[in-house]
Amino acid sequence: APPTPRPEVLVAVAALSPRQRAVVYLTYWEDLDPGSVAALIGVSDGAVRRHLARARKTLRGVLDG
Repeated sequence: APPTPRPEVLVAVAALSPRQRAVVYLTYWEDLDPGSVAALIGVSDGAVRRHLARARKTLRGVLDG
């Protein structure tokens, strides 16, 4: 079974936009590549990468702060 995320990680992820949250969940919890995530949520690979980059930046700020 995958490790259970720390509570503060779940709170930080829940605070993301719905699209960023979906990209983070599908990438890290479901282990999907950007192309698969893009197909599932109906955006381009580039959009998935942008959403993931923004989400990582936000999560870093929350979790490192």
